[in-house]
Amino acid sequence: MQDVRKYKDPNTGQTMTVKALTVSSNGRTKTVRILKNATELLKWIGYYEIYADRFLNTSFHGDAEHLDRNHRVAETAALFLRAGCPVITDKDADMGRSGMPALYLANVFKSVNDEPDPKSLYTRVSAGYRAKGNCFAVYNTRDRAMKWLSGGEIKTALLLREKFRCDLTGAILLGKDYETGMRAAIKTSAKGSKTPFYQNWRKLYFLPLDENGIRLIEMVSQRNVSERILEMMFDPDVRSYGNGTFNYHAKVDGAYIYSFLDSDLRGLIEFRNGLHTGDASEILCYDFQTDFIKDFFREYESKITIIPYDAVRNNLL
Repeated sequence: MQDVRKYKDPNTGQTMTVKALTVSSNGRTKTVRILKNATELLKWIGYYEIYADRFLNTSFHGDAEHLDRNHRVAETAALFLRAGCPVITDKDADMGRSGMPALYLANVFKSVNDEPDPKSLYTRVSAGYRAKGNCFAVYNTRDRAMKWLSGGEIKTALLLREKFRCDLTGAILLGKDYETGMRAAIKTSAKGSKTPFYQNWRKLYFLPLDENGIRLIEMVSQRNVSERILEMMFDPDVRSYGNGTFNYHAKVDGAYIYSFLDSDLRGLIEFRNGLHTGDASEILCYDFQTDFIKDFFREYESKITIIPYDAVRNNLL
């Protein structure tokens, strides 16, 4: 990737031999950078103006916190791009326009200059995602629980609702694995608020930063995905329909059952919080979620039932 290579414009036949990319640092701060002498390549693919506006006239902080922020946004964009979702960086983009699914990076709606008290100045949000009638705030906690401020995230939810011109379905949380995602979900505000992060959202869908996360993007993008999965998995006469004493989905032969097939961390936390020692319980999940579920419910000895992802997907699409 860091070698000098020959590139060819497929439209004009013009060629250029140049070293376009370099890798700097290592570990958490390891970064792929575009070199200035690669600008002709950016012009060929129609990205130069966006690149120039975003990077050439801006001074970027190089401290660890800002580098971590940049990586969180970049990883978010990369995951959605790999899932085939367009990533929008244009500050003039109309986020309220319905149509094809799109991920809007935070710089599209996050501003620190155009109002005295910017609504999203202190948020950890990486992007906003619109898909098939659903709208989400998107976060990336990477490999450790992120710091956050309750006031900043509440303002972000209001701002995104304003920009999308619709209510938010919830939030999508990305991270290294489910254990890390759970630590982020239950972490309280950096300013001492006792409210955990997950309670800011009606739904908090977790997507790991791997191939399974890419597949789950398609899942959570479906309209009313949680309800449709429950209709698929349970007969109406055993479902709770939210009328139980806590957040469980069905009760069969005295056992409380919860479906984690939509990857909603908030619901899973509320299910465990409602269980008592000795309660018979069962969790439906995918194979890549089982180790996390076993650990999270180890004191309850809950039964785990693995459901094939493709079986759920094929019935939803």
